[in-house]
Amino acid sequence: MESRNFEYAPLDPSKNEIRLLFPILGPRQERPQGVGNDTANTVDSLREARSIVRPDLSMHFELRVVSLDDSPEYTALSYVWGKPQALQEITVEDHDFPVTENLYSALRHMQYTTIQPAIWIDAICIDQTNTDEKNDQVPRMGDLYSRAKRVLVWLGPGDQKSDQAITILQKASQIFSDQRTEFRYEYLEDHREEHQYNVLLLKFSCEVIDALTKAIEICDSSPSSIISDLEDFENWRLGSIMAFGWWYRIWTIQEFALATAPLFQLGWRTLTFDDINFLESFGRCSNDITSWKECQKIDEDTPVASLMMTMGSRNKMVERPIHLEFVHPSKSVAKVQPTFFDVLLRTHCGRYNPIGCKEDVDRIFALRGLAEEDFTNLGIVIDYRRSKEQVYTDAARRIIQSGNLDILSLCQRPDPVEQLQAPPETSASSQMSHQLPSWAMDWSGDIELPNYWFWSKQNKVFHAAGSSIRSVSFNSDSSLPNFERVTSMNIVGVLIGDITETSSHRRRGKDLSRYHDQDLLVMRKEILQLLDKSAKLGHTVYSRSQRCDAVWRIPAWDLERCDEEEWRRATKRSKHHYKLCHHWALASQAFLAEPKSSIKHSYHWANSLVSAETLGYKMIEWLFVLLFLSPLGSLSFMEFLTIRFQGRSWDAQGEYGRTQVIGSATRLFMTQHGYIGHGPQNTRPGDIVCIFLGGNVPYILRKKDSGEPGYVLIGEAFVYGGMWGELLQGREQVEFKIY
Repeated sequence: MESRNFEYAPLDPSKNEIRLLFPILGPRQERPQGVGNDTANTVDSLREARSIVRPDLSMHFELRVVSLDDSPEYTALSYVWGKPQALQEITVEDHDFPVTENLYSALRHMQYTTIQPAIWIDAICIDQTNTDEKNDQVPRMGDLYSRAKRVLVWLGPGDQKSDQAITILQKASQIFSDQRTEFRYEYLEDHREEHQYNVLLLKFSCEVIDALTKAIEICDSSPSSIISDLEDFENWRLGSIMAFGWWYRIWTIQEFALATAPLFQLGWRTLTFDDINFLESFGRCSNDITSWKECQKIDEDTPVASLMMTMGSRNKMVERPIHLEFVHPSKSVAKVQPTFFDVLLRTHCGRYNPIGCKEDVDRIFALRGLAEEDFTNLGIVIDYRRSKEQVYTDAARRIIQSGNLDILSLCQRPDPVEQLQAPPETSASSQMSHQLPSWAMDWSGDIELPNYWFWSKQNKVFHAAGSSIRSVSFNSDSSLPNFERVTSMNIVGVLIGDITETSSHRRRGKDLSRYHDQDLLVMRKEILQLLDKSAKLGHTVYSRSQRCDAVWRIPAWDLERCDEEEWRRATKRSKHHYKLCHHWALASQAFLAEPKSSIKHSYHWANSLVSAETLGYKMIEWLFVLLFLSPLGSLSFMEFLTIRFQGRSWDAQGEYGRTQVIGSATRLFMTQHGYIGHGPQNTRPGDIVCIFLGGNVPYILRKKDSGEPGYVLIGEAFVYGGMWGELLQGREQVEFKIY
């Protein structure tokens, strides 16, 4: 979107100058008929009356240069640009100024008293045709939004249904906040580390639904009511307010997180941060409740149970907005500023809906304000003349130089060697860039997530390199056009060995859930086969106890969850859970082979439901069930038993199996000396396993080409018996050159 025939007054960077848009007041505009009138007639509180906007801007503006050092008073607009082809015109300094349809709609819905005396809008206040000015103004956007007296979030136009839904939402939020002397969002967040957190969260969710149910009953008296129950409200949440593009634009994350007083506007109605927080809490309720054992105690006739049924049958959920990850629920308590790498992880690698942007470089630049201090310390420079490959490579280099090698665990591509050997594209869109180095993360593509160790608090569950200190440098080629390109990385580490054998790849994530049982059996068989081959090599890399534990430690990467965000080295609890999962898998296998024969798989069903240690005590109870409680042929003993006790096995599968469903697909491998582990799915014989000094996990490298020196990074690895520094002693340090 570019301004036509409009000359901007220059800005002086040394004076910290920006531009502000001042409305020229005109006759008050009338609200269009048929939109919002029904809601206005039902206003029964001062709070609701204040949430109704009465637009009065004339679409004529002045653009003035001011200095942020003078603490000007203004509102900052957070919005989505929209389609650049659909343009409307406003008047700025007596000149026609083109703006996108979405921005025009936002201005048409504004009330002067909400934004007075001025408003800052990026598309107007920054000369988008001047790259030097963009490079100067974009780094100031953190200050722009944090210093604004208010940040106005424009979601989009509304309708009668959204008016009624907002009335219900605000009423429910008020009822909910009045239930406690301390506001519950703060209370819940501050008790996150407590042992009874899940119980608190369940009670919290029930109160959210109860408040919303009461609000619907209060507001459902009108004959023209559109929302009459929880399902109607949930349909509006999913299909309307959470579907607006604002939730999926990368710039809006920092704009919201840095705001001291965000005000959301949907059509003619405004919502506070508390209203949005309540709405998001409602969206989480069904997932929270159905995942707890306590939900069994909920009366089937309650609104909670009704919502569970509704949400369970829909099979469609909107993930929690990433915006809320960077603020305290009360918006009054500042969160500790994370590192820039942490911000990248949360934004691009979390379980959130896809985040979009107009320019791929903004996947780096737009997050500056969320970790401004670390961004500056890293030395990343905002420059829109650089391509995304330049920006991504530079960011990776600086993050690695700062001491964080964990970024390498994100760099898993289908086949880096083939990508490097592929001829460079000649299309106009790619002439300015070349292939990214294998150690640089492509933040604009599909990201293969690492194993669970990566998400453990502070990423410190593994210490493959012990207490060693990294040693890394980079090589550049200044002969390449337009810029000095970093071509390779020199990093010191130790060689664990060449991979001589690989197995079938492991399904992970969404591909695993249906085949988890059989996958477990296949992996067990392959591990036992590799252990036999390892023993025959004569290197004795594993002790007898390690060999016995391998079948349950290797599938789970030798990890075990100890609380919501912490992982530790696997203990006997994981061994017990593995046994339950193994028996469950054997029972499933037997059932699939011979569904009508309960004798062959009943033993494994029984052992999958309780631990072997308590099996004897349960036999009496099962016998009682068989003789007296099984309903005379209508339900078989094993079916009844499964329904009665299956929760124990499901808990075990959820606890142990969780380690196998996060991350990219992997395959088992064995090195020439007999070390066994996991590597990326494209791992193959001839690749090497190494540990970089200062790294948390091993990595797999592949020779760049038969006649050329150097390697490409394939991805992270797990080496059984080598994740806590055991393999560094007595090994010669080697410098690896990685392209």
